Amino acid sequence: MENAILLDSNILIAAFRRNEDAVSFLSKKNFNFVISDITTMELFAGCKTVEKRKEMENILKFYAQAPFTQN
Repeated sequence: MENAILLDSNILIAAFRRNEDAVSFLSKKNFNFVISDITTMELFAGCKTVEKRKEMENILKFYAQAPFTQN
């Protein structure tokens, strides 16, 4: 994937908390942002309610997924 950036949970959490730098970075259109399965797990682990989990599911639909593999 050309111009792909693998995002860590910390940048996404910062954006969820309305950190201006994180939001600005994620709004760049010249990159394809990818989230690993591990990052997805970390984000879901932080969801303390069913509503937050559903909200997270909707947000993550916008990012490509990089599966965890042995290779």
